Amino acid sequence: MKAKDILHRIWWNLPLPASAYVYSLGRRSVFKDARRPVFEAAFQRLAARGFQGDYLEFGVYRGTGFCTAYHAAQKFGCTNIRFFAFDSFQGLPEDEGSIFKQGMYAIPKDVFEKTARKAGVDMNRVIIEPGFFTETLSDRKRSPR
Repeated sequence: MKAKDILHRIWWNLPLPASAYVYSLGRRSVFKDARRPVFEAAFQRLAARGFQGDYLEFGVYRGTGFCTAYHAAQKFGCTNIRFFAFDSFQGLPEDEGSIFKQGMYAIPKDVFEKTARKAGVDMNRVIIEPGFFTETLSDRKRSPR
């Protein structure tokens, strides 16, 4: 078993809030997310301009980018944002060329939810929309604030 897998298993079994602290520490040092500076720059600009709106992510997979975006929003005081997680949780609906195969990137919804909770995401601000885009991106799913 690789060291990264061992560390993930230890983190997965830590109780809250220890897991949230370890997640934050790990993402800033050992397991850096290259997207973090981009998310931080975006939320810093939005906060400076007093932007009001929501964050939508399509294809959340395990949730690492989603959690990075959430924490960047928190860092810059964007506390009124709702976070929408769109994913089929069944992987890709069909083959796309020779590289991307049907079912690739499948992960159970509860794994995404547990990852987000353990990373310190306030799940009261998260709206999960399971299903393929053709099912979830419709006018009837829109809801005013």
